[in-house]
Amino acid sequence: MNITSTIVRCVVTINENRSVFEAAKLMTEEFIGALVVTNSTGIRGLLTERDMIKNVVGKGKDPEKV
Repeated sequence: MNITSTIVRCVVTINENRSVFEAAKLMTEEFIGALVVTNSTGIRGLLTERDMIKNVVGKGKDPEKV
């Protein structure tokens, strides 16, 4: 097996204006652990499950408002 056979070819993105709740729901539906965050000008960054746990859940923030 080589690395080419394990590459994920479909990148799932989410707009930066969406909530963390929506991001978590999308990750669950797509069976993935990270999303590429975008806006009208391009890629803004990467959001991971760990980011959500550490920066939202771990700090007691409401995922629907963040």
